[in-house]
Amino acid sequence: MLRPAIIICVLLSCLSVGCRRSSDGGSGALSGLPRAQQDLRDGEKAFDFELKTLSGTKRKLSDYSGKLVLLNFWATWCSPCIYEMPALEKLQEQFSRDDFEVVTIAVDAEKELVDAFVEQSKLKLEVLHDPTMKSIPKYKVEGFPESIFVDKHGKLMAVKDPLSSEVSVRILSDRPWDDKRYVELVRGLLQEPAS
Repeated sequence: MLRPAIIICVLLSCLSVGCRRSSDGGSGALSGLPRAQQDLRDGEKAFDFELKTLSGTKRKLSDYSGKLVLLNFWATWCSPCIYEMPALEKLQEQFSRDDFEVVTIAVDAEKELVDAFVEQSKLKLEVLHDPTMKSIPKYKVEGFPESIFVDKHGKLMAVKDPLSSEVSVRILSDRPWDDKRYVELVRGLLQEPAS
């Protein structure tokens, strides 16, 4: 009986602010993971993870070499993450997978929850599963959802977020990815020479 109450409390706390690490490093969803000593930098080589797809195929970030990649860290228990999935799907549909790939990284401990969500929502995006959150410290993720652009050569890209106007390697919280401003952002990144 206690477990459903805890889940409801976590979901309610995530509704308005996303699923973030607490400012003191204490009791957030990521509280047990090491904190980043410094932020990610534009042009820095992205960590070449190896994770499995939901069907069990191993994938590395380097498998997407030659493409612009949007990494999206999320979880099924994170309401803002779930909210932005259809928009990420629509963004992917605007571009050829030969040039651009949205790669989502689900951090749920239980794969069955991710499978059920993907099946129910008919999600066609690339979904990788990171049940131990081993990629989180490498990408210095502070909460969910969080998105990071990686260029064709595997380097992190600082971008100007159309919604917040902030220039950063990471885009925090959910975004209307299918909005024309984000479509134009991706179109512009595809035209930029890679660093």
